[in-house]
Amino acid sequence: MEFRYLNPKNKIVKRDVEVGMKWKDVKTSNKLLNSIFTNVDNGDGVVSETELDSIKRILKERDKNKNNLSENSELEGVEKLDKKDWNYVKAKVQVANNLYHDIYAKTRLGLPTTGKNIDKHIKAINKDNVWSVLKIYQDKTNGEESLFSGIMGEIGLSYSERASYCKHIMKALVDIYKDSGVYIDDIVNEFNKEIQYQKGTWSRANAERLDAIADKLMRRYNSIDQEQNNLPNGRIDKNFKQGTTGDCWLLSAIKAISKTPKGLKILNDSIKVTPNGNVIVTLKGVKKSYTFTRKEIMGNTQLSSGDLDVRAIEMAVDRYFADERKSKNVGERIDINGNSEDIAFQILTGKGGWDHFYERGSDFDEWLNGERYEIRPEHIAKFNNKNHIVCVSAFGQSKKDIRVSTTASNGNKEGRLVKNHAYAISRADKNYIYLINPWDTSTELKVDIKTFKSFFNNIRELDL
Repeated sequence: MEFRYLNPKNKIVKRDVEVGMKWKDVKTSNKLLNSIFTNVDNGDGVVSETELDSIKRILKERDKNKNNLSENSELEGVEKLDKKDWNYVKAKVQVANNLYHDIYAKTRLGLPTTGKNIDKHIKAINKDNVWSVLKIYQDKTNGEESLFSGIMGEIGLSYSERASYCKHIMKALVDIYKDSGVYIDDIVNEFNKEIQYQKGTWSRANAERLDAIADKLMRRYNSIDQEQNNLPNGRIDKNFKQGTTGDCWLLSAIKAISKTPKGLKILNDSIKVTPNGNVIVTLKGVKKSYTFTRKEIMGNTQLSSGDLDVRAIEMAVDRYFADERKSKNVGERIDINGNSEDIAFQILTGKGGWDHFYERGSDFDEWLNGERYEIRPEHIAKFNNKNHIVCVSAFGQSKKDIRVSTTASNGNKEGRLVKNHAYAISRADKNYIYLINPWDTSTELKVDIKTFKSFFNNIRELDL
């Protein structure tokens, strides 16, 4: 492991520390780094893998540049850690190391097995160390496997053991947030339902879903509404802003649909506020209804802010994906993180749109030539049709952000076009296309037609 630090002359010095070296041979001219080496040494004077891991985690947390450059300012406070604190830090690392070795254990013949103390090591996870343990474990697999994946794919464990261990980890996560005002009941129910669903899997279980649910909990906790939300009123009548969830495809579709008279009526008819404040959302295209309490809606802070009726629709589509995971319409969709606007059209209105990406022709010709669909004048002319719904996006590694002007009245006269992001078409004139970004629907982006046609290569349309 390479350490870089500032010497007394303010020069960056590199020092390699390897397992098996003696700690006395790795002294540096940086007293804070020396203090860390002294505290992490378990007493035998020899560098171990666990000790290196402990140092790596501490420095990484304090390295603002994420480049392992251990400067004095970044190590400030580390030397003040007493032995109790150091033991606590080392214990976090040890829990993750133990679980890694349990899951990747081998017999004397080199065959895969499961560590005999895995139950004890799982139960060492609690609300104080759970996020550190999850992160350290994933780091040890070079980011390729989460702890949920390791557990669900461990053939040496019975299903009941896998389920029990995953639920223990989820409980530790929930214990962090249950007193913070974040609504968690729906996430816990979704997690338990997913565990139960996977009960009969004979092959490696789908831990990606468990990771996604845990990530949803973290996003919800970390989200802060950018503006005060009003209570749902059964109408889409306010601006909104996308939250930390990657559902621009859904929000752009909602905005595009709401810009048309027929579409707005469909959306407003889908939302009913009951006398006790609950909201019932009926997804017309799939004929499914979902009821949410006011507390649940207010607690879903990882979703959009602004118009809480829009947030309720997001929640309903998210719940639909979770409930109908085997449906031919949603396939193996985990949640609303990522999808296409034509799916939103179908779910919300019951009508499927069409997607233009390549030039017309046979499937083989499209694949062979890879020619992008040309957005023609006749399509642009449709953008002002009062019941024509359009969303656009741009895909491709060569795409770069483009700065454009806006129609904002708050002084923010500059916006951006970004790739892999969906926009709703608001209107058009002979020179410009006006887009609405779900990041903030209170203003329009003003894009000249030449820029529009050169940047966007995916257009999704629907006639109501």
